[in-house]
Amino acid sequence: AAEILVARGRQATGTIQELPAHRWYAVQAGNSGAPGRAWIRAQWDLESDPVRRLDLLVAGSQEKGPDVAAFHERVFDSPRASDVERLLAADFYARSVPAAAAAPVLKRAALGIETPELRRAMHCLLWRFYGPER
Repeated sequence: AAEILVARGRQATGTIQELPAHRWYAVQAGNSGAPGRAWIRAQWDLESDPVRRLDLLVAGSQEKGPDVAAFHERVFDSPRASDVERLLAADFYARSVPAAAAAPVLKRAALGIETPELRRAMHCLLWRFYGPER
């Protein structure tokens, strides 16, 4: 089901329910269960369009577990990931991985964000999850 939906999304144009068509189809594909989401995460590595990769990142992150955490770490380490992708992956990662394991990984990921506004957003994320009130 995920393969069919993502394929339709790659060919669709326009919007569906006020979302870009690819995003709408990716969200639906994310509802295809754990095997479908694993397939979606693998597609992130193959997708060249950064906006579509964001859609796949969201769709492939609709669960928690070691495979999803490893996917987020792959996004952090990928030279082709945009700063927006890294920031979004960091948000998902911070919400799903215990703090003791996540904090050092996210600190390293923050160093890979070069856009000043997004680096500030990453620092806000780190303070939100790991600041002194925690």
